[in-house]
Amino acid sequence: MPPGLEGKYQIDLRSTDAIGNQRITASAWRGMIDNLAPRFEISAETTGAGYNQGGRVYQELSYRYDILDAHLDALRVGGPCQGLVEGERLFGENAVEQALFPDLIQRNGLRYECNRWQPTSAAPSSVSACDIYGNCASASAAPRTVVAQNAAPSAAPQAVIVDPSAGQTIAAGSTFSVTLSAQATAGLKSIVLSIDGAVAQTIDLATAMRSAIRCARLC
Repeated sequence: MPPGLEGKYQIDLRSTDAIGNQRITASAWRGMIDNLAPRFEISAETTGAGYNQGGRVYQELSYRYDILDAHLDALRVGGPCQGLVEGERLFGENAVEQALFPDLIQRNGLRYECNRWQPTSAAPSSVSACDIYGNCASASAAPRTVVAQNAAPSAAPQAVIVDPSAGQTIAAGSTFSVTLSAQATAGLKSIVLSIDGAVAQTIDLATAMRSAIRCARLC
């Protein structure tokens, strides 16, 4: 069987005897043949945002990857966006099938887009997938190198939200946790977290530092 088959196929038979008589048996078999593993279209680009934690520089990567397969098993997909966002369904256009079945809509893949923080020294994340027939594959894309803008402290305070990542779906009640990184050469005084322009929380670092020093002396 030739490799790279994925779809519905028909097998016709043609038999010939010793004196040249022929007979064609049309549609001797019809069915699904799939020996083609999932295909990938992957991009990974640094956004330019970054932060320094204990001398280790982290950068924000923007991932986008399409996983293409007519019989993709959505439960056997792995990649940097898994657990952060839901996959967007992709639909293919097969001219032959559309002509036979105008109302047929068949999914042929999933698309994922998300942002993640990774150390600059980390290897690029890989993507893997299998279809329902057990054909599996994996691939990775090296991120484009961009110097992280916030990796080193500057005179002006700089802050980035580490978690949740940009574009991540948040399912929470009245409260949820936010992890951020803030730095400045002159020292930070306070951090204000706003949601749609409304102040959600203010962290007074001077008060927190005085409390920590007082506790270190008395506790």
